[in-house]
Parts: sequence; C-alpha cells; structure tokens
Amino acid sequence: MWSWKGRQWRVATDDSEFREELISRMKKVEGQARGVQRMIAEGRSCSDVIVQLGAIKSAVEQVAVGILARYMAECIEREHAEGKDVSAAIKEFMPVFRKFS
Repeated sequence: MWSWKGRQWRVATDDSEFREELISRMKKVEGQARGVQRMIAEGRSCSDVIVQLGAIKSAVEQVAVGILARYMAECIEREHAEGKDVSAAIKEFMPVFRKFS
C-alpha cells in the first residue's frame, strides 16, 4: 500500500516480499556503483565502464518499473473500491510516470 505523507506518496507496502525485493535490487545497484568507482580508479577501459553503467541503469529502471506498476495497480484498486471512476487514478499516476520517463 502507498501512504500519503506531506505532498508525496511513499512506498509503505505491507508486502514485505516486495519491499525486500526492492531493497535487494538496490543493494546490487550499490555494489555495481562501487565496482564502477573501482574501475575508474584503476583506469579500466571506457568500454568496460560503460557496460557496467548500462547494467546499473537497467537495474535502476527495473526497480522503478516495479514501483510504478505497484503504484498504478493500487491507485486503480483504491478508486475502484471507493466506487470512483478510475480515470482519477490514472490522472494521479501520470505525473509520477512522467517524472520517470
């Protein structure tokens, strides 16, 4: 579930498996970023560094897509449960999606 705090939605899911998956993926990204720092310090080839940066970018995008998908599904479920038109949920979701894309 998402919680509203201040003026932003927060990842406050009760799904601990989903949360742990996100944390695990971000820890891998953190490790990859440290690896790139070492590669740069060691003077590794631009090609090798770029390949690793591409992997980091892809991993971050996977996390973001997972969060976006969960957010969208929960926005629609909430509106539907409240008997509202889901177009309001889509309007709420679009600014968040645009920030990512």
